[in-house]
Amino acid sequence: MGRWKKINIILMIIATAILFSYSEEEIPVTLTRPNGVFDASFIQYWHAKDWDKARWVEELMMLKEARVKELIIQSIADTKDKFAVYPTRMEGYKCNDVDMIYNALNAAESVGLKVRIGLGFSSDWWFKNAMDLNWLLREANENKKIFNEIIEKYGNHVSIGGWYIPYEFYQFTALTKNHQTNLNIFLKEIAEEIKSKSDKDIMISPFYNSNYSWVMPLDRWSKMLENVMENTGIDILALQDGVGVKHNDIKHLNKLFAYTKKSTDKLGIKLYGNIETFETTSQGNIPASKERISIQMLLHKPYVEKYVAFSLNHFQNYEEKEQIHSFINYLEECLH
Repeated sequence: MGRWKKINIILMIIATAILFSYSEEEIPVTLTRPNGVFDASFIQYWHAKDWDKARWVEELMMLKEARVKELIIQSIADTKDKFAVYPTRMEGYKCNDVDMIYNALNAAESVGLKVRIGLGFSSDWWFKNAMDLNWLLREANENKKIFNEIIEKYGNHVSIGGWYIPYEFYQFTALTKNHQTNLNIFLKEIAEEIKSKSDKDIMISPFYNSNYSWVMPLDRWSKMLENVMENTGIDILALQDGVGVKHNDIKHLNKLFAYTKKSTDKLGIKLYGNIETFETTSQGNIPASKERISIQMLLHKPYVEKYVAFSLNHFQNYEEKEQIHSFINYLEECLH
């Protein structure tokens, strides 16, 4: 038996043991099967804001070699520091010297990929959470302005694949029903504006931190998702698995995705798996091993329609085609 075949069998045994470590009657789910490996990968604007079109083409060709269909730009504006990576007319904002959106969209059209555009984000989100409805409404208004500028300036680009709302929520964001209602209002404000002028779908990517499961166990997390997402118009929930940042251990993923899928099924929206492809170390984040990533994907697999990566662009951006081919082929062998 070949070395890789032995490794694949071992990984399958590990994932299967975790998958069936609970009673199936406890959490009924509808099984789905993602096609291929990664459908999309996130990129953060600080990494790419000064790239010209040629550099964008180089990056997107890497994704195409990995058979990725979509790049997700996590955000395009800082609503606290009043900074945008495109020429904005919003009062008080500074602009990047390079029009990042224009270069990314043009390069994507050359390569044949889609770009999902994230809107604005403020770091005050982590302190305000959903407790201050007035702040949320001001943030929603800023995001509506950003969206309308993007539609006006770039709406004719066929490479726009969808929209991303970059406000990631978790247990502490909205502990009470009132706070969950505030968050629902906030998301609905942004999504309704998008839907009024675009037929492209909308994604959001929350996370659950098992280190704080005592604050909100998974049954309450499931209910929180329903309260927060109900009738917002958001189409895709890409759940961060939290393995790279150590919010969750591998052993937590099965129940986390099962409970989350109960909610997305009830809401009638799509569940994607957001795979963290990095490892947090004392020296900073480094690429995760392909063996660990394959186990993450196997554990997501019964519940999600597609996989997105955080992030091939930041952690697996191989210069040689054969390296990215080897990485993706390994994952495909494990998944099929």
